[in-house]
Amino acid sequence: MRKILLATSALVAGSAVAASASAAEAPTVSLSGGIDIQYIAETNDTSDNRTDKLGYLPFMTALIWDIDAEADNGLAYGGRIDWRPANSGGSGGSGSNLDEIWIDLKGSFGKVVLGNDDGVGDDNVPQGGSVLVGSFGWTGTYLAGRSNSQLKGGAPAPDGGSVVGTSDAAKVSYYTPDFGGFSAGFSWTPDSSISGSTTETANTTTGEITSSTAKSDFDNHYELMVSYSGEFAGASVTAAGQYKMADAQVDTNEDVRAWEVGTTVGIAGFSIGASYFDNGDSLVAKSSTADAGDGFTLGVAYSFGATAVSVGYAATELDDGAGTTDEYDNLSLDVEYTVAEGLSAYAGVQFAESDDGSDATSSGEEDSTAVIIGTRLSF
Repeated sequence: MRKILLATSALVAGSAVAASASAAEAPTVSLSGGIDIQYIAETNDTSDNRTDKLGYLPFMTALIWDIDAEADNGLAYGGRIDWRPANSGGSGGSGSNLDEIWIDLKGSFGKVVLGNDDGVGDDNVPQGGSVLVGSFGWTGTYLAGRSNSQLKGGAPAPDGGSVVGTSDAAKVSYYTPDFGGFSAGFSWTPDSSISGSTTETANTTTGEITSSTAKSDFDNHYELMVSYSGEFAGASVTAAGQYKMADAQVDTNEDVRAWEVGTTVGIAGFSIGASYFDNGDSLVAKSSTADAGDGFTLGVAYSFGATAVSVGYAATELDDGAGTTDEYDNLSLDVEYTVAEGLSAYAGVQFAESDDGSDATSSGEEDSTAVIIGTRLSF
């Protein structure tokens, strides 16, 4: 009942604002998007597994329709329809995927977003990967040692959101107006299963969070965000933090309680990003001593002329409840060259290492190296 009342109130409020405004002119529609063709080759030491892929990159290949309008009373409104190919792991495929669909209402009150979009924190808290170029290192769609299921242990992904995030699940979000560079936001997601958004549940034996047992596992997800952007002595600075909480659907699991802080700084052609997240005991079995993991990211990029280079490092760990610690590390190096307006070529390499803490060298560790080459067309 609480979810129904909250959802009804939010939708009615948004409809009431829209109903009180008459359009000055018809909404305008703009089209943007891109095509990304990428080649990936990865080798893994312990398993001797090899990966070889060539095809479009689903995450970066898209058609995006943005709708914008303004009513006579000053209310700005619009929305977005984001189409991307079916996720085929970067090697082609068929079908389609409507990735994000939402309506927004903007005015002196701030902004309200209704629909399938990232939450206020995931959209606005910067990370080390926010400054990376080329294939974007670990923050892209390919993670050395993880994308080909070679991960040892259950350390979380560097973005921290795979356990406690709602991705593009249907939600209601509100952003405050900007107050001298400060702003805040709030998102409410009634159910993590809406629109296929998934999270990860506890392993039945150790309580460890593992991707092999992923399923929708929480509801009433609340996301709070505070951010600041400004300039000091020629340097641009953005800093933000977020806190997430939700109710576990399984009574024997811990509720979601997680937080993250991040910042980016730009000065003299350099861009620097950093973040830290802690998932606490989110969705871990209450009977377990495990946790859901934490980690940090760091990235540095430099642009000169048509060329940009970056280096990034990310490290995460998780207490698996069995007296050992699972770890994942990723070092990425990328270069990107702008060939012409909207056309770029890039290359990168990732060195990754995962460890389940068992000291079993033959089965508990994996060193992975991935080389990525691509061409991106943006419009």
